[in-house]
Amino acid sequence: MAVPEIADAGSVWRGLAHRAGRTVTLTDTVPADWFDANNDARLTRTVATFTEIVAWPWLRYLGAGPLFHPDAVHGSFGLDTHLTFAVAPDLTAGEPFWVESQLLGFDAKRLHFMHLLRRAADASVIATFEMFSICVHKGRRKVVPMPDAVIADVEEVWARHRDLPRPEQVGAAIAPLPMARSAA
Repeated sequence: MAVPEIADAGSVWRGLAHRAGRTVTLTDTVPADWFDANNDARLTRTVATFTEIVAWPWLRYLGAGPLFHPDAVHGSFGLDTHLTFAVAPDLTAGEPFWVESQLLGFDAKRLHFMHLLRRAADASVIATFEMFSICVHKGRRKVVPMPDAVIADVEEVWARHRDLPRPEQVGAAIAPLPMARSAA
């Protein structure tokens, strides 16, 4: 996937454009293979798109790119994710979209962020992907603090993102349904 320049994207920082302060991590058009037999965007392709953004360019933008080097001692592991879809009409094949990414918080060992997939025509949110990732020592498989250089870069991004409005989907949870009654 490419991260091309987009019209009216706003400022460019660390090689990526920004809209309303959020980082634009992807612009693309919807591939035809995203759709199933019901002409619905496939869940797997949407999740794969968000996952590819987490690996590149988002974590590299945060300064955590070295965590992905094969010889790196540390790695970034997904701890918790949540995907939401809007009730709005789905995207169609060939339709342009972009993804904005926002750092929501962090500490020495964890990153909390969200990606918002938006329709290019009207900027409506089509899907969101919220994630907590942790820094892990690959050899010991133990959660450890991120390297100081990574924390310094994350702090720079945080300075740009901390005052942004939080997307309404942050912290969304699936509400359990009541227990079904047996038909007796």
